[in-house]
Formats: sequence, structure tokens, C-alpha cells
Amino acid sequence: MIVSLSDFEIPPYVIPFTTDNQGGILLFLEQEERALLADLLGFTFFKHVLKQWAALPAAWELRPAGYAVGDRVTFESAIFESNTNGNTSQPPSLAWTQLPENKYLKLRDGADYDYSVYKYRWHGMKAGIVPYLHAMYLKKYRTIGERSVLNAVLSHTEKHSPNEAFIQSYNAAVNVFTTRFFSHDIEDTLFGYLYANHAQFNNEPGVSAGGVFLNHLLMQKEFFPTPVNSFDL
Repeated sequence: MIVSLSDFEIPPYVIPFTTDNQGGILLFLEQEERALLADLLGFTFFKHVLKQWAALPAAWELRPAGYAVGDRVTFESAIFESNTNGNTSQPPSLAWTQLPENKYLKLRDGADYDYSVYKYRWHGMKAGIVPYLHAMYLKKYRTIGERSVLNAVLSHTEKHSPNEAFIQSYNAAVNVFTTRFFSHDIEDTLFGYLYANHAQFNNEPGVSAGGVFLNHLLMQKEFFPTPVNSFDL
């Protein structure tokens, strides 16, 4: 998974895991995450992207013994290689060499992009997946009552309506991936990032529409999540 259990410890996207329920809920979240990514990217291209993500170095972390020469890490959508043994510095620094850009790392973790004369920011998959999975959790496991799980989840607010909580989380995810109006789809979204950089993904494995990624993206957009309201539930 791109996300981890710790991502659901911070309001407003809290999921109260326990020893008894953690396994089942985690499996549910993994299944929902895979289904969402397949909808966003297209199933065959999604499988290719998963392989590229699996091949990426782990994220940088502070290690008491440091990193050795040649060790690679990811940090803020970039890949760095250590120039020295016992490297405890945080990249970027003179102890690290930044490697060429990796389009799949940027697709996963986010990046700035240009469209027309404007600059935008794709905030990364996690920014949309976390609220989406929170919404799916509420939809499947929500309970209503004085001692409900939902009340525990929402105890930091005055709102205890499961429908309201679902709508807020779901629409927060939608706004990361796309928007309601095409004229604004380009602005700070996954769709905008892929639209602006579509040529980078031409002829990649799994790209339909004859390998033309822009056409693949426009067809796939039909499967992106769209905003909901209380009447959609």
C-alpha cells in the first residue's frame, strides 16, 4: 500500500484500529486502494506502474550508522545516491548526488508542473488515497449511536452524521484527483499532472489507445471518482 496505518491516526481521517479489527480493515483498505488506482490509471497500466514503484529506493530515514557509498534513497520526489560511508546527512547535501528525475516517483509522491503559463502542484497519491479510504471505511463500517465507532472518529468535531463525514472525505479525495468542471481539471490535480506530462508516458506498457497516453488518460477519466452529495448515498 502507498498509505500506512499511521496515516489514519490524524484527524479528520481517523480510523480506530484495534487488535481485533486491524487485520480485516487493513485487508479492506488494501483492496480499495488497488481498485481506486486501477480506476485512475487503467488496470493494465496500473500493473506496470506498481512494478515501477516497487523498484524505487526506500524513503530516506535517519540511521545511526548512516548510509554507505552507493546507497539510494527517495526524498521529496527525487532519488539521491550516497557519496560517502556513514552518511547521516539529510538530502539534498554535498554527501548526496541527485539522480535524474523519475517520472514514476513523481507520479506517486507529487511534483510541480506547468500548463499554459501557470504553475501547479500535484500533491501525490497519498493526498487523495487517505481521504478516499477513510470515506470507504465509513461507508462500510459506520455505526450510529451514542457509543458508535463513528462518534469516536468524529469526536473532534460537532458533526456526527455518517453521511456528512463520508461526503466530506470522499469529495476531499475527488478534489485531489480531478474537479467537477473541466476548465479547472488541470489545476493541482492528478489529472492535470498527467495531462501536462502525457508525452512522458507514451508507449509505456499498459497504455491503451495505440500507446498515445493522452487518449488513454481522456478515456480513463470516465472512471475517476466524481463529487457526491447526500442524495447520492
